Amino acid sequence: FIGKGMLTGVIAGSVFASPAVGSILAAIRAVAQAGTAGTLLIVKNYTGDRLNFGFAMEQAKAEGISVEMVVVGDDSAFTVLKKAGRRGLCGTVLIHK
Repeated sequence: FIGKGMLTGVIAGSVFASPAVGSILAAIRAVAQAGTAGTLLIVKNYTGDRLNFGFAMEQAKAEGISVEMVVVGDDSAFTVLKKAGRRGLCGTVLIHK
């Protein structure tokens, strides 16, 4: 979903791993250098993603970059919430669009 009127970029980690904070911060900086009004991070509700994107966001804010984060936590697979909660697997595509 990268393109005009869609997402500006994407940061992916290895299989079953969150992206590194440095990779996320590099992407935030690249978007900021492109002259945007700000950056919105769309993050699925996984512990590692929330931590790493959160750390990168705080570092970017400390550098004066306008950045915010939204955590998507929907999941139609669960009828009862478990310890980890909803992961954001299904509806995230609608948020991206």
